[in-house]
Amino acid sequence: MKFEKGLRMRPPSEAFIRLLEHSEDYEKWTEEKDDKLRDHLDPIERLMIALGEALAAERIEALGCMGVDECAEASRACSEFVGQAVHAEWDDRQKILSNRQAQ
Repeated sequence: MKFEKGLRMRPPSEAFIRLLEHSEDYEKWTEEKDDKLRDHLDPIERLMIALGEALAAERIEALGCMGVDECAEASRACSEFVGQAVHAEWDDRQKILSNRQAQ
């Protein structure tokens, strides 16, 4: 499934939300039972989730994933790829800032 500009993305899959809820940072985001995970995310974190969901949807369709386990694995892989890309940018930014301070 390709996401075209202007189309609303479907809500995240249960498997994707389950993966997020099991992350170590989930506790800090949900101080009260009624809090929603996304209410405590910054814009970059929300975009990471949206990109992970879009990639997972395409991966699930392309690979023909069936059932919660296969879909959860596809979601986990995509969210990991997104996280690696964002962390690589943060690390590169820190390296540049450190070099500037050393000069």
